[in-house]
Amino acid sequence: MSSFGWGGLLIRIILNRVMRYDSKTIALHWATVALVLILWTIGQTADMLPRGPWRGAYWSLHFFLGFVFVAVLLLRIFWRSGRGTRLPPADKGILRTLAISTHYLLYALLVIVALLGIANAFAHGVSIFGLIKLPRLADHAVAESLTDIHGLAANGLLAIAALHAAAALVHHYLWRDSVLERMMPGDASRLK
Repeated sequence: MSSFGWGGLLIRIILNRVMRYDSKTIALHWATVALVLILWTIGQTADMLPRGPWRGAYWSLHFFLGFVFVAVLLLRIFWRSGRGTRLPPADKGILRTLAISTHYLLYALLVIVALLGIANAFAHGVSIFGLIKLPRLADHAVAESLTDIHGLAANGLLAIAALHAAAALVHHYLWRDSVLERMMPGDASRLK
């Protein structure tokens, strides 16, 4: 227990309950995390499958989830710009500047990856599970260039997201503050 005794513990419990993001912000954050990881994994592994229906279905899943990702991202931006909970910064000085810059960079990369993914889908004229056929709007060379740029942007997004996650873990395990708990679903006290 801290040097503040039971009173300090009570204050920490109250602050941890009050100093949390709302459930919609938390759900949209973790949905984004899950979609980015799934989409990146599919993008990295789909061409390892032999050509045929399984590979086509795997890519269809990537494109379908990509459009779900766009919807989640738009909803997340809309929610955060309006009704989403705003919490005071956890850090001061250069660490605060780094945290804010990283968040803006993450959002920028999320938008860039999403836009490049949409452009890539239309450039290739993909079919999604044979149910939806997008028009092919580019020749093969342009489509392949878009694929490469989309992949590079996705790799950059994953790298920055990994730094973001590492910073949250540093806050939790080294600095022992409640930064990670603010974004955890359910009862954050289970992290202790």
